[in-house]
Amino acid sequence: MKKYALLLALFSGICFAKPQVYFGADALSNSSAYSLQSGFYFPVNQELDFGYELDFTQWNQDVHSFGINIKPAFRKQQFYLAPIVGMH
Repeated sequence: MKKYALLLALFSGICFAKPQVYFGADALSNSSAYSLQSGFYFPVNQELDFGYELDFTQWNQDVHSFGINIKPAFRKQQFYLAPIVGMH
């Protein structure tokens, strides 16, 4: 029950913010590996953005994954810390 109350508090607080959409791509160390992301984030305040993203990663020719991530960004001036939690 506590988990659901926390999720409800997080989601209800960000629903009133204007979402920002983004697209990203990463080349991984293996020459055939890459990752594509598409998501949106909500500015909560000056120091915190809260986002969600869909992710596709191609690890090699035979292995790939689809996933959804939750990605808060904690900002301090020009730098930020963005831990990613997801399910693939």
